[in-house]
Amino acid sequence: MTRAQSLLNRAQVRPARTRLLLVMATLAAGPLLMGGTSAAVVPKLDLVALLNSLLTPPALVTPTPIAEKLPEVLAAPAVPEDDGFLRPVEGEFLSGFGTRSDGMHTGIDLRGAAGDPIHASKKGVVMAQSCGSGYGICTMIDHGGGLTTLYAHMSAKLVTAGPVDRGQVIGFIGCTGSCETPHVHFEIRQDGVRMDPLGYL
Repeated sequence: MTRAQSLLNRAQVRPARTRLLLVMATLAAGPLLMGGTSAAVVPKLDLVALLNSLLTPPALVTPTPIAEKLPEVLAAPAVPEDDGFLRPVEGEFLSGFGTRSDGMHTGIDLRGAAGDPIHASKKGVVMAQSCGSGYGICTMIDHGGGLTTLYAHMSAKLVTAGPVDRGQVIGFIGCTGSCETPHVHFEIRQDGVRMDPLGYL
């Protein structure tokens, strides 16, 4: 019995495990606790291994890097189509449509962090053509009925041609072309005439 008591004194465990350790200690004592008979031989347990398995904390799970989740983000379903236009990004409003000190501003500017995704404002077809000077890396989408949207100053394009859905990621915010801070310059045109996007969003 002395051996069993010694094992319990050395095990620094919580009270909830005391009953389990009493059973283990009893089995480890063997025939001494069974009245000294040889009729029932109780096999000894490897108490050290069992205690280690109980007291060793579980391994921590390493979080999945954000970069590994990007394909899942891009594969997310598009926003259901309706008659309206979406904001291409949810960033701060920087500049509106109209005359500025440096001339006519033909769209609105929405701030964002470099590399943030830019979303198609409405379902349409990406046009394989240049946006013109000053826009940097830029994408134009034809929505039919004479309506087009333009997304400028991208750091990179994700779609260069073909159909896109409303809300689909088409590129990433940057500061290419005539630009001072990362943002997206967003235009809406009706039959080639630049309109105030706030009248559509």
